[in-house]
Amino acid sequence: MWDAHVHLIGTGDAGSGIYLNPQMQSLLNPGMYARRLFFLNAGCVHEAKGSVDRAYVERMRNLVDGMRPGTKLLLLAFDRVHDLRGAPDLERTAFYVPDAYARDTARAHPQYFEWAASIHPYRSDALEALAQAKREGARAVKWLPAAMGIDPASPRCAPFYDALRTHDLPLITHAGAERAVIGHDYDDYGNPLRLRRALD
Repeated sequence: MWDAHVHLIGTGDAGSGIYLNPQMQSLLNPGMYARRLFFLNAGCVHEAKGSVDRAYVERMRNLVDGMRPGTKLLLLAFDRVHDLRGAPDLERTAFYVPDAYARDTARAHPQYFEWAASIHPYRSDALEALAQAKREGARAVKWLPAAMGIDPASPRCAPFYDALRTHDLPLITHAGAERAVIGHDYDDYGNPLRLRRALD
């Protein structure tokens, strides 16, 4: 049995490559600041410098130990917002969890975890990154369109959808209003009707 929706979180304090938008660490942005604290609290992680990333993974392992034998968690990477040219846009990115960190965490604890890549389809290397993720054992691809700035109805996504089919990888995506992760003027991308192209 797999729990197929487990966000891998942290602060990047253990060399994970995780990025948090500076607004999430500033009281000048109380909504973003509170979200960061909520995410860490939900993972039963306290901000002890140098241990947040490790403590979260340990907490997930402890949870699996209390479940039925054979249970695994599918750890989700989380890509950055990319602009229409395919360049990363850190100003609009709430947080980033690299594929490599999700992959390496799953490889280090194979009895506990599988992993899902997160690849923004506007990236210039999106198709190559998808092929690499498949080779490296990704079980799915994760998107959150309203937070990542992905228009699922865009013709730009068509080659990515074709590649998902070729690699036999499912797409895990959100639809509807997004309130957990702040997006920047991308709320319309959560409209479930925009997923028609993906389902064709």
